[in-house]
Parts: sequence; structure tokens; C-alpha cells
Amino acid sequence: MKKSIYSRIKNIISEVKYKEETPPVVDKKPKEPDSPQDAISTSLQDNLAKMAKLYENSNEYFVKHLNIQGTEIAVFILDGMVDKELLARAVLLPLTEQKNVEEPVYDWIIHSGINIVDFETTKKFSELSDKMQSGFTIILVDGKDIGITIGTQGYAKRPVGETSSRNVVRGSQEGFSEVVFQNIPLLRRRLKTPHFKTEMLSVGRTSHTKLCLCYLDDVVSEELLKDVKKRLDRVDLDVVLDTAYLQPYLEKNPLSVFEDVGTTERPDVLAAELSEGRIGLILDGTPFALIVPHLFNENFQSMDDYTHKYFYSTFIRILRYLSFFISTALPGLFVALGALQYQMLPLGLLLQIMQAETQTPLPLLYEALGIYVAYEILREAGMNLPKTMGHAISIVGALVIGQAAVEAGIVGAPTVIVLSITVISSFLTPDLFQTTTILRFAYIILGGTIGLYGVALLTLVVAINMTSINSFGIPYTSPISPFGLKEMRDVIFKAPERKVNSRTMHVQDLPGSELSKSTPQTK
Repeated sequence: MKKSIYSRIKNIISEVKYKEETPPVVDKKPKEPDSPQDAISTSLQDNLAKMAKLYENSNEYFVKHLNIQGTEIAVFILDGMVDKELLARAVLLPLTEQKNVEEPVYDWIIHSGINIVDFETTKKFSELSDKMQSGFTIILVDGKDIGITIGTQGYAKRPVGETSSRNVVRGSQEGFSEVVFQNIPLLRRRLKTPHFKTEMLSVGRTSHTKLCLCYLDDVVSEELLKDVKKRLDRVDLDVVLDTAYLQPYLEKNPLSVFEDVGTTERPDVLAAELSEGRIGLILDGTPFALIVPHLFNENFQSMDDYTHKYFYSTFIRILRYLSFFISTALPGLFVALGALQYQMLPLGLLLQIMQAETQTPLPLLYEALGIYVAYEILREAGMNLPKTMGHAISIVGALVIGQAAVEAGIVGAPTVIVLSITVISSFLTPDLFQTTTILRFAYIILGGTIGLYGVALLTLVVAINMTSINSFGIPYTSPISPFGLKEMRDVIFKAPERKVNSRTMHVQDLPGSELSKSTPQTK
């Protein structure tokens, strides 16, 4: 008697534990097959043969046969994808310890034979296979053309840990993991509201990767939501392994050097973006979530800005904007002034540059291009090498673009100093690292060929490109251009905390937005 009570308590605990990790499925109606070939047969032997052929030569495929009062049933799993303890306690144990079943076996399994809330029924054979590959347990009953899928996922996964990018001094240290169902509770803990909605989609014809669409239905624009779903329907890929596979289908300006789709691996950042009417996309298999729409000014914001005093946060943001200009245009300005418009430099600085450049074999343009190419090679090598060999890259880098290279007369000391300032400045805006790298080389080439005119011309082209980008109906540079005074309180200059937090700005309310404005009730 005590053993029976203890077993029931353990089953209830396992059920509650799984309910916290995986959202319960509300719709239990069998899903109709799209074609007769995809329909589940009423003959269990036919279904067994079809499943065996489908998973032929798959060592992780297992099937267990059970007999409940003369009715044959089969339980299918893929080893390594299920929690075996949960499977044994909540599925196999109730099925094997049944006493008297007065109703049909299938109905008994649905009503009282399964001790897990997360289950579905379907008439699609393809859906059975997809669910089993996601860690679900499959039950088929002889004489019934409906399959049962039970959520018993238990595959290996990385625990919730710190983020690898955008670290903060204060605030949460949690980061997303590679399991989509493990990431959803991280958002739910921060958005304890029934308006927080999650829609599960499947992308990739072969991979069938799970994609979770997250939003707050009381603040998100219906037009934005429809637009995102429409673009996701156009994803025509066999395999989707990362959110980067989806970005080209979401971006409206693929030829631009700026990205209008944001990325983050921080749950607090995504929660804050959702509260402003944005949409998050969490893909199974990667810790980086996508955020749409994404605006230019968000590349210069950090969670630390909201834990520091407003005057210090404003100072740091100004530094970030200045560092973006330095990391992109400074090398081009240096080459343009040093090689062509040298008469604009102060005499002392000009003499120092001339003295250094007379000892180098290459013109300033080729010297700058060479040293930045060398830096990019070293940076890429450092990213691909194991961490234990990282110190070797530092030593080689010091020899190639450090004091040894200057003493050998390969490069000039002023060029190395400009490189150091440029690289350090780029660290302040990590989200724009790809953009700054490409623009840096463009500024160097134009600055070294046509001087300051080239620098000014490229700056004009970049400004036109930025202001022409429309991210899901919202100008990329809003509220800087088009300008909005109220919306500027948390862009370059950060207003006091009480004023910033008094009212949440929604993206559809930004200047120049083509989306419908928020209603007074949703504000």
C-alpha cells in the first residue's frame, strides 16, 4: 500500500515537473492526414512494418509490445531522445500495472492510462515520425487509426549558463541554451502575463527544426505579426541549423551592410523588446534569438544603461556612437590626410608621420590595407583555434603588427596606433562588428585614392542607405530620422529613470511607422 502511494506521488511530481518545462497542449483532437498514404492504418502490424521500414538500420529505434486485456499496443521511442525514467514511471508503469479496463483500451489510455499532460493525437503517420524524432513517445493501438504522442523529451542539453556576449556588470547573468523548450520558461519568468504568447512552427523540409514565435498580443501590431509569418512561410530550405538561416528571409534589404534583424542570447533583453511590441524568434539548436524589427539605435544600448545613473548612461552611449565613427572612418581619414591632404595636418604631427613613412617600403594606402588584412587574419584564426592555443595568437600578433614590425621598418608607428584605436573602438559596438569591418576597408580605399572627398562621399552613401531601410514598416533610423522628441528620451541621451520607465514606447508608435498605432487600452 505504501509502495503504491509512493509511486503515485512520484508520478504526480514528474508530471508537474514536465508541465513547467513544456507548455501543455490544449488541442487533443486527432489531426487529419493530408493524403491516404500518410494515414495511420487500423492494423497494428501494418503500422509496425511501415515504422520498421522507415527506421531501417537505425540503432536508436526501439519498440515495446504490450497486451492490455487482449488488445495489442506498441510503444515507440528513439533512444537518447527521451527521459527513460519519466517514460518508465509515467507511461510504461501505468500501462503494465493496469487491473481492469472496462472501456476500450484506446479511450482508457487517453483518459487515465497516461500520467503526463503533454500529449496529442493524430492520424498523420508523418507527424508521428516528426514527434518521435523530437523526443516524444509514440503509442499505437491495434484496431485504431489514431496515434498518441507523449512528451517525454530527455535528450542531452546544456544547462542555463552565462552569456558569451553582451556581458553586464549588474542584472541577470542568464543566457539562452540550445533547447527551445528550456528557453521559453526563461521568458515566462520575466513576463508573467497571459498576454505572453508562443506559437510553435516547424522550418526545414528535412530538419523539421522547431521555431518558437514569441510576442505580447496586447501590444504587438497585427500587421507586423502577419508580415513575419508570411515571410517565414517563404522559407524554402532543407535544413535549418541556426537563426542565421532565417535572416535572409526576414531582411527586406539584403544588400545593405546594416542588419534590420537583431540577435540576442539574453532573456532579459528579449523580454524588454517584446514589451515594446516586437517579435522574438527562438530556434531549437541555437542560443541566439532573433528580434524584429531591429533599429539602428539599439546597437548602442545595453542592459547596464538601465542599472546606472542616467547621466553616466548618457556619457557611455555618446562614447559608443563616437566609437562607431572611429572604428569605421578613422583609418580612412588617416590615410586621406597622410597621403593626399597632408597640408591640413598640424606641422608637428605631419613631421612625425613623414618621418615614420620614409622608413617603410610601401605607400600609406597599401600599408594600411596590409596591416588591417593581417589583423583580420589573426582575429579569424583566434576564433577558430582551440582556447588552449589562444596565447599563441597573441604572441604572433604582437610580432606581426606590434613593436617588432615597426622596428623592422615594415609598418609605421602612427599606422599601428591608429589600428589599435580603431580595433578597441569596435569592441564598444559588438553588434555592428561586421558592418564596421566592411566600412573600414571601404573608407581606407576611397580615402587613399580620392582623399577627403571619398570619405565624405562614402559617409553620404552610408547615411542614405541607413535612412532608406524600412524594417517591417518602421524606419531603421527612427526616432533620429524621422525625428521624434518624446521618443528620443532613450536613444542618444538617456532621460532620468522615472521618466523613461513611466511609459513603454511601442515600435508601431515611432515616427514614420507604417503600422497601425497602439490603441489607448494597450498603452
